[in-house]
Amino acid sequence: MLKRKKLAALGICVSTLVACTSGDGSDGGGINASPSIREFLAEAQFAVLFTEAQIATMESVGLQINLGSKPPLIEGTFRIDPRVLQATSVADSVDQIGQANLSQNVTFSNQDNAAQAIRIDVVADGLDEAAFGEIVVVHSYISGSGNMFTAFSRNEVTFDGHTFEVAQAFSGVITDNGIENIQQLDYVIDDRGDPGNFLIPSDTAQMFIDLDGVSEKLE
Repeated sequence: MLKRKKLAALGICVSTLVACTSGDGSDGGGINASPSIREFLAEAQFAVLFTEAQIATMESVGLQINLGSKPPLIEGTFRIDPRVLQATSVADSVDQIGQANLSQNVTFSNQDNAAQAIRIDVVADGLDEAAFGEIVVVHSYISGSGNMFTAFSRNEVTFDGHTFEVAQAFSGVITDNGIENIQQLDYVIDDRGDPGNFLIPSDTAQMFIDLDGVSEKLE
């Protein structure tokens, strides 16, 4: 999400526990999401998070959005290591595909399938809380079925006196040992000018994966 490696987890270490409310899912651009996503956007709970164009940006870097109103139970802490960049929508990005990034522990808790809400906590290696800025959760959501899930959050982050809007998604397959084929998407919805030149541009996304294919469950 960020241009500076030492701040690479800014806006990523989030805590979310929000059930979504109704909203306007109309898109503001000419990009079209897949037909199945357009159907899902018709649901008020999901449409309040993202427009069709924003979902299309996420899909453009390979995010697999697992649809469904009965996601599996994914509570626990999982280790994404080695965490590497798989794809980016940033033109002329200095970040190299396959480049190692800060490994992270992600904790899912307080899952409420009736509200399709979940809490997400992410801790990146070597960074303390001062690196993350002030985070306000706008909405969160979890979808999926069987053993496949996707968890989203949309947040406003204030860092160095500047507030910007970002989103994050985790997608994968839950097993007894951990999460297989996890995808972690970081998306800058609106950098709101980015006076510090910290961020990737507005409406761009980066996709990270666990290189060994399994994010082990720690607890």
